Amino acid sequence: MMFLDTSTQRVWRSLAFPITKVLADARKNNAEESHVHFMQSDSEGSHELDIIIEKKSDSVQEVHLGFLKLNHHYVIQFSITDDLGEDISADPLQNLHCRVTSCVPTDDDEGHTINLEFHAYKDKLVNESLVLTNADNSKSLTLKLMARVLGKNKGTPMIRNGIKCVGIDADEDSEQSDWAGFN
Repeated sequence: MMFLDTSTQRVWRSLAFPITKVLADARKNNAEESHVHFMQSDSEGSHELDIIIEKKSDSVQEVHLGFLKLNHHYVIQFSITDDLGEDISADPLQNLHCRVTSCVPTDDDEGHTINLEFHAYKDKLVNESLVLTNADNSKSLTLKLMARVLGKNKGTPMIRNGIKCVGIDADEDSEQSDWAGFN
């Protein structure tokens, strides 16, 4: 065991006191600065709650639907800008999980309001395509619908404006069985 003489002990104490004071001050400053502050939004309605439509080219538009729930059926309404004319149609058999129910020209005649039925049939990312054509089939527009689908026990999504849940499929892995068992 090593013993320090009194002069060495005084030196150590004189060095240790400022260091402990600096450490205490640093802890106090970090405690004051470590609070989480959230920015306040100026607008009450957030754009993140709206369906986002991105024009990729003259003939392709991406429609971002946000988060949806697995095995749920939705009615979706959104407006697009297009130059297809007043009368447009979509083949009802072109997609099993998405069907256009109506296409109505917007008030400003710059596009159409699209109503469709959508089934979130699989987990993770769902990409579905719909082709809209004008009356004489000379022009077409491809809508690429994209959604992130949350699986069973993954939470409840906050659906965007223009999307309404209208039905839920029966749960496939229920605890009930068709096995007769030990009766």
